[in-house]
Amino acid sequence: MFINDVNKGFHVYDYSDPKNPVRLQFIKAPGATDLAIIDDVIYINQAVDLVTIKYNSATKKIDITNRNKNVFPQKKSPNGFSGNPRENEIIIDWKTN
Repeated sequence: MFINDVNKGFHVYDYSDPKNPVRLQFIKAPGATDLAIIDDVIYINQAVDLVTIKYNSATKKIDITNRNKNVFPQKKSPNGFSGNPRENEIIIDWKTN
């Protein structure tokens, strides 16, 4: 089971026993808000990029297999403001003052 910690990453749990889920790890993915899993590949929208990862059960590590840059538009703030990032900058979150 994957639980999104919005704009920070995903908490990963073994949910084979729903009464006793076991926390396995945290996938750090700044700017991420969602993921999809097809077969053994995990697709994460990490800010403007689409990242594909695979979990290696033997080493219990995650391997990044691909990063497609600038697939998604820059994030907007909750009030609709769009930032003005410079080249090679990506907005990953918004903070209130």
